[in-house]
Amino acid sequence: MFSKIYQNIQNSHAFLFHGGSSDVNFNFALNLAKSLNCKEKQGEGFCDNCNICKTISNLTYPDLIITSKDSDKKELTENKIGNLTQKGSFIYKIYNSSLSSSFKVGIIKDFHLANNTAQNAILKCLEEPPKDTIIILIADNLGGIKDTIISRCQLYEFPVPKKEDIYQFLSSSFSDSQKEESIDFIMSDFSLISKFKDTEENLNFYKDSIKNFSSLCFSTSSAEKIKYYNKISQDIKKNTNFNDYIHIWEVFFDKLLNKNYKSLFFKELFSKEYDIKLEKNLLNLYNVKEGYLKNLNTNILLFEFILNI
Repeated sequence: MFSKIYQNIQNSHAFLFHGGSSDVNFNFALNLAKSLNCKEKQGEGFCDNCNICKTISNLTYPDLIITSKDSDKKELTENKIGNLTQKGSFIYKIYNSSLSSSFKVGIIKDFHLANNTAQNAILKCLEEPPKDTIIILIADNLGGIKDTIISRCQLYEFPVPKKEDIYQFLSSSFSDSQKEESIDFIMSDFSLISKFKDTEENLNFYKDSIKNFSSLCFSTSSAEKIKYYNKISQDIKKNTNFNDYIHIWEVFFDKLLNKNYKSLFFKELFSKEYDIKLEKNLLNLYNVKEGYLKNLNTNILLFEFILNI
């Protein structure tokens, strides 16, 4: 696929990567930027060692312009796309930053979440693109993306990553067992690839959190459950991503229901019998998740979910 995209650069200025994992697709886009601009490259490849390749990897290259939705927003808004007069915005940088390399590369992540105004803004950019500029839109799916945008892009659908691909993608500093445990989480939600790629901190957070939740499932003490609720509430107030906790609970129930655990961590965790009302818990968790997605006050839903485990 890389070779095909590289060869089509001269025939197109816009690409839409969709499907698979957005983080893998983003990494693919960065490699394409390296291949287009690396001074030490041979053919379609790149050295990954020169100053250009290193600054692209560090996301500090001046001719690499990236934007995505804000973490506290549920959609990609027009403010992130901007216009020709909005300094610092994606479109302003695309048209006004100096071209110091062969190609300027603009990447927009989360494009499947772009609202109507944001899509109209980027459509104008696609209709009259700057010279020697490649624009890459990254989307989980094509649903909701305007046909007029799709028709102006070359589409590339990425496959769902295989376990061995993720294994290679994870940091070499991880042990084999750490990689296996990371993959157990990632295979349930590919958006977690970036969380686990380079650091043990997120892996340890997930493992500790799921152990704590596992212990709570054996507790009949309302005081313990209220204590757990208060801790989760405090973490959320400190900007710990609420989605992390929702995912941890979903993974726990999924593995308990389907017994699809492979790593030693999960084998040990589920070596004991859990006597909980699984259907009721899943319903309460669904209510918490839906309430969060609809921007409702989730405190009551969260309290009900935890107290009734």
